[in-house]
Amino acid sequence: MEEQLHELEKRVEKLEQQTEPIKVTRIEIDPSGIREHLAETNKLLRGIAQTQPDHGEKLDTLERGQQSIRQDIVAIHDVFVKDFDRIETTMATKDDVVALKAEHGAKLDLILQLLQQ
Repeated sequence: MEEQLHELEKRVEKLEQQTEPIKVTRIEIDPSGIREHLAETNKLLRGIAQTQPDHGEKLDTLERGQQSIRQDIVAIHDVFVKDFDRIETTMATKDDVVALKAEHGAKLDLILQLLQQ
């Protein structure tokens, strides 16, 4: 068994000495396809670079518009709160209406009867 192993090792060494590495001097991979792809990619990148300032300007315009809308909403809110407070302080409650009816109910009924005639 040892002898066979030793013989195999010798054969492997002999084969290793006989084979030489293959030298690759040039590898060609469809250069025209790569060039076309690079040209298309460059064209797309140029288009993106040209439209980028336009997009930035549009975003700036949108941001200014949004700020203006926020200011308008705040102004409307302030007016609404003031009007609501004014209405709340001047509006009659149910108790106020009952008290007026008790105090002036007979007069109001008489006025309504006269108006219906």
